[in-house]
Amino acid sequence: MLFTLLTKELQISLRSVRFVIAMAVVLLGFSVSGIVGSASYHNQWNEYRQRKAEADGELLSLMDQGLNEVAFVMQPLLHPPTPYPFIRDLSATRLPEKLPLNVVRHEDMEKAMRANPLLYMTDSFTWQFIIATLCGFLAIVLSYDALAEERRKGTISLMFANGLARWKPIAAKLLALTLINAVLVATGMLLSLLILAIGEVPVLNADTIGTAAIFFVLALIYLGFITALGIFVSSLTRVPSIALTALLFIWVTMAIIFPSAAQVAASAAKSIPTPDERIREYRSVLGEIIQQGDSTRPVVDGSSAVDYGRIPFGPVEIHVADYSLDAHEAERRLQEQYDRQLFEQAEFGIALACWSPVELFRESTAKLSHTGI
Repeated sequence: MLFTLLTKELQISLRSVRFVIAMAVVLLGFSVSGIVGSASYHNQWNEYRQRKAEADGELLSLMDQGLNEVAFVMQPLLHPPTPYPFIRDLSATRLPEKLPLNVVRHEDMEKAMRANPLLYMTDSFTWQFIIATLCGFLAIVLSYDALAEERRKGTISLMFANGLARWKPIAAKLLALTLINAVLVATGMLLSLLILAIGEVPVLNADTIGTAAIFFVLALIYLGFITALGIFVSSLTRVPSIALTALLFIWVTMAIIFPSAAQVAASAAKSIPTPDERIREYRSVLGEIIQQGDSTRPVVDGSSAVDYGRIPFGPVEIHVADYSLDAHEAERRLQEQYDRQLFEQAEFGIALACWSPVELFRESTAKLSHTGI
């Protein structure tokens, strides 16, 4: 009986106008993703080669001057582009970049940590964004009247009156809609991979196909949850429009309101100093260092109040160099403290936001591209 109900639900769904529209929207989205991913991948490789050539030129120039140790220290950290630009492309950390010890010093990274994660993804039209937003919304549209329409027409009561177990029509609808979502996602992913392959992105290999398969499973789990939520809300009312309104409110809460609230809560719970506060703190520390340096000035010809600019290299210069190094060390220590606070705030915000299914899906698929924050 369950197989019969499942077959019936699949036939109804596949013949519906909504399925045709959903397929067209998904194919369009994944086509754009393939085109954008291909262009992004080649642009990043061109930038990487350019930065690599510049870095090699600087290295050879310093080595020609006999500054081998300086050349080694001055080498920038260059990373090749991610091999999975179509899954998730962190535009905030789009490499290669000259990373000054820590990526959180990038202004874009701070923006990404403070902004709504889902909305911040819109500048890179990846699979992650398509599933999290576009397919999530389509799952709601396909499921909002799954039981509400049956209750409105009275057919669900008729089935139960004939002795049909209550779980069977619900399970049939859930399985049918899950299979529909699987068809939509699989078709879109295959089209995107084909476009990427035509664009000379190396996606036709075991690693990429395996990554895409894991992404497909995660996408089905995510869309299955939203579908189940749609069926549950649909079972609470006889009016499909009410179910749709409630689901859209829940969707906006999960996708936008909750992640944003998590970031606000993280900012309040683990605050970081503002730029002005950081400048004031550094000036205060620097003032103490200068004051201490002035109090320990070496005596020249019986006096410490002399014009240092006219003194030949000796104790004075060594003294000035010492507390200049102290000032530099203090600046580095304050920067590390700020970086640590920024990381703690971001991690706390992500942990809170992951209570949202949308954000949990984001973080799960982020690990596939090996570019998680």
